[in-house]
Amino acid sequence: MSTEQKPRERIVQINANVYLSERELLNQKARAAEMNVSQFISKLIADSTVEVSLGVSKELRDMNVWLARINSNLNMLAKTSNIYKDQTYADLINYSLGTIRDEVMTMAQACAASAPAPRKRRAKRKDAGVAS
Repeated sequence: MSTEQKPRERIVQINANVYLSERELLNQKARAAEMNVSQFISKLIADSTVEVSLGVSKELRDMNVWLARINSNLNMLAKTSNIYKDQTYADLINYSLGTIRDEVMTMAQACAASAPAPRKRRAKRKDAGVAS
């Protein structure tokens, strides 16, 4: 019987910084699986799937939905104004635009309140050797 075997890959060492409690938990789980830590980690790497999160907060998602709705309203007003140029009601469009402006201002204030504080910049040094 001839079976082809994959050539053995070179074994390399990896290092990770973890808290002591996490290392103890890793050791416990490896013992419970009747493996050493290297076998346990290798098995985890081979069999696990990691779900990637975009890291977008619920607040930011809500603001994006809000912006999309405002954009839709603006497009609707522009389309109506362009199609029915002679029949549009300027007062109704101005009222709608005012409502949209108020929503944008409210959202801008919410964004400003949730934004991180700006970093302070260092003052630029004047070069002593520059002749004026």
